Amino acid sequence: MNGLTEEAAAAAKIPGIVVITDEFYPPYIMRTESGGLEGILVDLWAAWERVTGVPVEIRTYSWSEAQERFSRGEGDVIDTIFDTPERRRYLVFSPPYARIPVPVFTHSSITGIASPEDLRGFRIAVKSGDAAVAELVRLGVSDLSLYKSYKEIIEAASRHEVRIFCVDGPPAYHYLYKLGIDRDFRQAFILNQGAFSRAVRLGNESLLNTIQRGFDGIPPSEIRAIERRWMGSELPRSPNWRLIGGGAAAASLLLAFLAGITLNLRRRVETATRELKEKILLLESSEARNLQALREKEVLLQEIHHRVKNNLQIISSLLRLQAEDLDSPEARELFQGTQSRIFAMADLHDRLYTSGNLERIDAGEYVQNLVHSLATTFNFYGFVCDARPVHLNIEEALPLGLIVNECAINALKYAYQNRDPGTIEIGLYQENGECVCSVRDFGRGLPDGVDPYVASSLGFTIVRSLAEQIRGRVRFDSSAGFSVEVRFPLPKDKENPAASG
Repeated sequence: MNGLTEEAAAAAKIPGIVVITDEFYPPYIMRTESGGLEGILVDLWAAWERVTGVPVEIRTYSWSEAQERFSRGEGDVIDTIFDTPERRRYLVFSPPYARIPVPVFTHSSITGIASPEDLRGFRIAVKSGDAAVAELVRLGVSDLSLYKSYKEIIEAASRHEVRIFCVDGPPAYHYLYKLGIDRDFRQAFILNQGAFSRAVRLGNESLLNTIQRGFDGIPPSEIRAIERRWMGSELPRSPNWRLIGGGAAAASLLLAFLAGITLNLRRRVETATRELKEKILLLESSEARNLQALREKEVLLQEIHHRVKNNLQIISSLLRLQAEDLDSPEARELFQGTQSRIFAMADLHDRLYTSGNLERIDAGEYVQNLVHSLATTFNFYGFVCDARPVHLNIEEALPLGLIVNECAINALKYAYQNRDPGTIEIGLYQENGECVCSVRDFGRGLPDGVDPYVASSLGFTIVRSLAEQIRGRVRFDSSAGFSVEVRFPLPKDKENPAASG
């Protein structure tokens, strides 16, 4: 008996299937404007119905109500459920079919939260019935505010009623971007890695086996097509090398032109500043006039940072548009890497323009924002970032941002290649008069024979060169995964008291 015949024979004994699940979990299950259901889950069960010939009815409720109704006997199978020890007492689970990261998000005004222990004393918003509730309680976090759905949690966050919340990765980013508050919140850390399964009541294993055989009968190409439809992936095609070369050359010329303009303007500003200082010493009677000139200099510096930021954002947008026309994944990765380097420079100038200090920035906030941008650009939710307040000059902050960007991209490309995605840890703090920055993954490490201290690859060369530029020391470690640590002297002033000795 072949696979499809066996599935049909087993399913023929079942008049119909009622599926119980969550009502709001994009992109797996969502409501259309007309009230219908759509998403990955809807399409997968439709394919199962076609393979088995068994009618399927999907019923959605708030997640706590869905579990309560299923426990009272409603429905045949519950979907989008995490396999936990507590639930195994009364449910039987299918193999997992989707890995789901479970992050904790904090408002940008809150710092110093990098682990579950740091949550104690704060009120955390969670979804009623979520597996994260039991996990947080197990870790000693008990001040929890329960909501019916993830959507309600993030809507409350948009009204400033919630400052810290734990929401599964896919719906969290969907609603954060939909409500326009993605820049107001950042991912503090990953609580755990969950996985979707389907489950039936204990003692109903034969039904679960029939359901699983039906899903096994769906062609893998059809499952991939459903995921691509809702996740937005593209099929690779042959690269247009002429287009790639032309775009890269144009971007390089434009970057060189902008670098020349920036250097020229900076020299002009430095000259103007020296002249102003001389006039103040020689012409004390014209103090009011000189103070006005200083104000004009600050406006000029702000304008310089503003224009440089705008020009870099234009370049980034051009690269993004160019990348969308590329068919090769390798070419898109090249453009994404260049785009993230440009973002690191643009964000620094933006912070200098919008802050009251035209020469210093908080490198902790700067690194947090870079990591958030990398997560969005590469669709990767495994970053764990602990970047603490460190005040740096532009001469140290820009190389630092490029080092973090380069190391993170290298980890994204190679650490978990042909593996399940893991985590990438990024740290920033000050210690003994030095700024310490680290990027660590837990992947496969370096290939045998590769010495990062002398390797001529672009990534290692950039990191070593930038570290030398800020008088820093680099330490590479491939004993468990791969890590890069850079230490360099802090500027000595009141904003960095630890650097004063």
